[in-house]
Amino acid sequence: MRQKLDVLCVGLVVASSLACGLESGGNFGGGVADASMDSALNVDAAADVTTDAALLDGAGSDATSETGVDAGPPDTALASDAASILCPGGPALVNDCMQCPGKNTRCSASNTCVNDCHNNQCAGAPIQCFSCDGANKPVTSSCEPTGAAACAAVVPRCTCAGGDQNLCAGRYQTCVGNQCLSCGEAATNNVNCKGGNSCSTGNGSDQFSCP
Repeated sequence: MRQKLDVLCVGLVVASSLACGLESGGNFGGGVADASMDSALNVDAAADVTTDAALLDGAGSDATSETGVDAGPPDTALASDAASILCPGGPALVNDCMQCPGKNTRCSASNTCVNDCHNNQCAGAPIQCFSCDGANKPVTSSCEPTGAAACAAVVPRCTCAGGDQNLCAGRYQTCVGNQCLSCGEAATNNVNCKGGNSCSTGNGSDQFSCP
């Protein structure tokens, strides 16, 4: 009888232990599930932080790109573009005397625009020279000294097809060999001028005009 009681007690103890174990196991299992859930939330939070960081980085990249594209030094005028030639009676300063009304020839000695190079308007450079573009339109004019090199630097020369001096730019120009020459250059003596009469190699300023 004592042995049966002992066996019964042992069985009750084992059953109780098992019951406690199951309860503990259930509680432990719930804890594992809770921990797993917390871990998953932590992973999600970390992912959110990473995503946010990436978005911020992208925004930073956009800002950098915009800054790189939009930012830059302000436009500044080149010194070579600044008007510096005196234009009496017109704009105070011009880039080229072609922009100076009625005085489209530059006298380098005084850096001034004049209408004629002779009659003491440009000392030492009495010959009025012109150069033209591909359409035979005058693009620049300057006063040059006499001699074999007169107007040699003012190129390309204007042309006068068929010997027509009226196609030349300046009123003191002639047409020689279908090229416009200015009175005072070689081969211009007694050649008809655009403005009438002919060039003269006489004394004084007449040799540079058409008296």
